[in-house]
Amino acid sequence: MKIIIPVAGRGTRVQPHTFSKPKPLFKIANKPAICHIIDKLKVLDIEEIILIVDKFNSDAFKEMMPKLYPNYKVSYVLQEKPEGPAHALWLTRDLIKQGDKVLINFCDTLFEHDMSFLKNLDPQYDGLIFVKEVEDYRRFGVVVAEDNIMKLIVEKPDQPVSKLANIGTYFFQDGYDLMQSLQKMIDKDLKVKGEYYLPEAFMLMIYEQKKIFVQEVDEWLDTGKIETILDTHKRILKGENIQGENVTLEDTKLEGNVAIAKNSTLKNCNIKDSIIGENTTLEGLEIHDSIIGDNVVIKKGGKIFNVGDKSTIF
Repeated sequence: MKIIIPVAGRGTRVQPHTFSKPKPLFKIANKPAICHIIDKLKVLDIEEIILIVDKFNSDAFKEMMPKLYPNYKVSYVLQEKPEGPAHALWLTRDLIKQGDKVLINFCDTLFEHDMSFLKNLDPQYDGLIFVKEVEDYRRFGVVVAEDNIMKLIVEKPDQPVSKLANIGTYFFQDGYDLMQSLQKMIDKDLKVKGEYYLPEAFMLMIYEQKKIFVQEVDEWLDTGKIETILDTHKRILKGENIQGENVTLEDTKLEGNVAIAKNSTLKNCNIKDSIIGENTTLEGLEIHDSIIGDNVVIKKGGKIFNVGDKSTIF
């Protein structure tokens, strides 16, 4: 199985935390977001992880991935110019050979689901798209299915044609089929608002009688912005708190969902539903729903903080 994870992008909706690290390396429940993805996929006997990077984050991933996953082959494909998600996947075409099973997971998408079923997916299905039923269908691209086979993708529909939101995770029995469709999309210049998007490639596959099964995940967790990161953090911890190595707590109360990374010190604090980074010192704080980065020092005052790395507040 080859895993493709597009990670290009500046992560502007998660600033200031992405000033110092790519968004997929931001820790949720004391683990980089990209690790939540890869660890869910370990049951699939991963042959290769392919990261689609950009010029801003390439070095960070090349440094961190060998430390995080020393036993996996990791390849890097550079997207020099952002031309849409389908264009990003098309750039991996030279790494995907005929017969390669391929799973694609966009970096904002975390999920809860037993993925081992993909090992025995009925060969009559050429691919699979993962979805989650939502109430506010107008916020998402939704999948129209018939007998669990995808017929159409509609982007942010005004009418309730479907409530099955496309979560950004896909599987193909033969990844070469997808690459062929992406190539046709590029050749026909099927852009939407100046970029290449996956629905056009999927519809080309459907027109060629490819069967794409629709699978609903147990839970869909988003990491695309500060608010959803905090919500995902809570849903992962489920009311507990976790601490990394060498964490010191003095006269400190932790409530709800709190993750404190290694080598941090908290004194005289009351912390609720928050993420605290590495090598950080907090004193005399009562905060909630906050994200504190690495190497931060905060003493006294305040109720809600959104503080990036290498900051000091007195």
